[in-house]
Amino acid sequence: MKVIEDDTTLVHKALSGSDQAFTHIFERYAESLWTQACGQCENFDDAHDLVQETFVRAFNRLHMLREPHKLSAWLRAILRRLAINQYERRRARQSHLENRNTIDIPGSAAKPFVDPESALMSHEIGEQIEQALNFLTEKSRQVFIAFHLEGHSLE
Repeated sequence: MKVIEDDTTLVHKALSGSDQAFTHIFERYAESLWTQACGQCENFDDAHDLVQETFVRAFNRLHMLREPHKLSAWLRAILRRLAINQYERRRARQSHLENRNTIDIPGSAAKPFVDPESALMSHEIGEQIEQALNFLTEKSRQVFIAFHLEGHSLE
């Protein structure tokens, strides 16, 4: 009979050096993070990379997780931040390429997809949502994430 351990126990065991505990964390959250990543990326390869980078970052920073019972929200926040960074890098690269291939005509400059103020507001809203999620119970947080981030119905 397989014992199902809670997130707090798995985090403490992983911090104590148990590779098996981190493997359980991966197995528990890989699919839901994959679903979230697919909704935030343009293709499956980017989504795969995003999930992989999320777990690498989580492994390297697990000691920074102050509330192990909020592991799910923490992993989702890491993925979301990485997705935003990935999007901004891609957008900057695209903007650079577009600017390199155009003639500068005064008054006709193309506007970026998102102005800096909107990008900052979006980032701040994301941080506020993350903070608000920390006040929810684990069950409420899972319902919120499933409905609002993963697009599941409430039924």
